[in-house]
Amino acid sequence: MPILRPPHKSYTVVFEEGLPGDWLGWFINKHYKFPQIKPLQIRDGRIGHQGRYWTPIDRSIYNKHGESWSEKSFPFNTVIDKALEMGYGDFEKLIFKVGPKGHYLNYLYENFDAIHTKEANITNHIVVEFSDNDMLSLYENEIEDRRGHLESHYKHLKILDGVDASTAEREAAEEVMQDSYSTYKQKFNERGIHVDKIDVSKIMRHDVYEYYRLCLIIDSPPLTNWRELATDFVEFSLQNYKTD
Repeated sequence: MPILRPPHKSYTVVFEEGLPGDWLGWFINKHYKFPQIKPLQIRDGRIGHQGRYWTPIDRSIYNKHGESWSEKSFPFNTVIDKALEMGYGDFEKLIFKVGPKGHYLNYLYENFDAIHTKEANITNHIVVEFSDNDMLSLYENEIEDRRGHLESHYKHLKILDGVDASTAEREAAEEVMQDSYSTYKQKFNERGIHVDKIDVSKIMRHDVYEYYRLCLIIDSPPLTNWRELATDFVEFSLQNYKTD
């Protein structure tokens, strides 16, 4: 039976809707001292958060169509219970995404005390980057499906889709995002929380340097089969997303 040995460390994965942050969370869970989540579960062509999700704050969510719904908070122990249920082996680290607005660093910072609790013990935020525009087109359908579903109150941190945008527009958006990332990275660092970017597209391309950067961030040795896990996901993406 898996056992969480206190004190644990928690990491969050921060990513724009449509990018493969859920896969990155599952991938990280394969590493030493994480819960060793069981094989990837795919439902209706989507990966989903695989149980790695925490909502620390009640939120009302609105879309551009005037529709609204609520998402209730739940205690952090639920995250631990889910990891115990879904994983195997002893673990000392957890990774999850914060809902419902944890896609944005400023939301995490503006609600710092409610999110960075003693029970959660969040030490790192890992921000998903995706620099390969050719591979980004694989996720065009996913991004289109979700566009407009949630209205972002933090447009200065919203990743430009990049699929239909001109190069100039894309570069301008990336410049704004870089400024925002740098600003919040410094703010978090001042409060003892590390913020790092990981380019998932590079890991999918078997970039050893980027993968070893990830291993340093999560303080775990590399997997012997990390390339195979990345290749499996790329093949899954090719089967489920439209390319032109």
